[in-house]
Amino acid sequence: MNISVLVPCYNESARILQLVELLHNLKLILGKDDICLEFLLVNNGCTDDTFEKFSSLESKHANCCQIQILRVDENIGYGFGVKTALHQTLGKKVCILPADGKYELLDIYSLLSMYATSRNEGLLLKGLRFDRNDPKLIQLLSFFYSKLVNLLTGIRVKDVNGLPKVFRNSFESAEIDLLSNTACLDATLLYLWSRKGGSFQERAITFTQNNDGKASWSGKRTITAIKMFRELVMSSRRIRFNL
Repeated sequence: MNISVLVPCYNESARILQLVELLHNLKLILGKDDICLEFLLVNNGCTDDTFEKFSSLESKHANCCQIQILRVDENIGYGFGVKTALHQTLGKKVCILPADGKYELLDIYSLLSMYATSRNEGLLLKGLRFDRNDPKLIQLLSFFYSKLVNLLTGIRVKDVNGLPKVFRNSFESAEIDLLSNTACLDATLLYLWSRKGGSFQERAITFTQNNDGKASWSGKRTITAIKMFRELVMSSRRIRFNL
């Protein structure tokens, strides 16, 4: 089985070495199970030296991993970075994986192996964060966000933003364009998947919050929550009336 691993990167200079090593090790252990991985790293408008550091690592690791770089000139949002990669992988089996090292190698391996044994082409297999060390308030907000997404879209998942997500990219380009450009990407992806008749399965996976930086909405939770709610409603309506 061939799987394209999509990794949106935004200012990951402090973690790029660990990311490349993770991808290298993931390729090695899955290769033993006849699962071939290719990697698409999205330079999602980075303003630091993430990809300068990556270039210095290329001769040591990247060639072994078959890593392709996609460039986005301006950081529009997490969702836009993922959508850029999805447009490049139409018809392929894909895995969306974060660049920030919050998920462990063996958990990712286990999830991809589980997907590889499934014969259900309409399955989207995803992580369910259960062993979390991030602040309790964030966990509570995440819980209610998932409940809200389920209410608005009619899907039934416990952890909307849980990664990795593995599925066959059976979307058309016009359908990908309907997805959110923001942090609501995961919610709109799941909703679009359900509208096309797909099913979901969640697998428990460890989630470890990094301590070397602030969360993207640290200090502005109320404003971010309002913006996400508005984007979620608008994106859901866009999918509902265009599909």
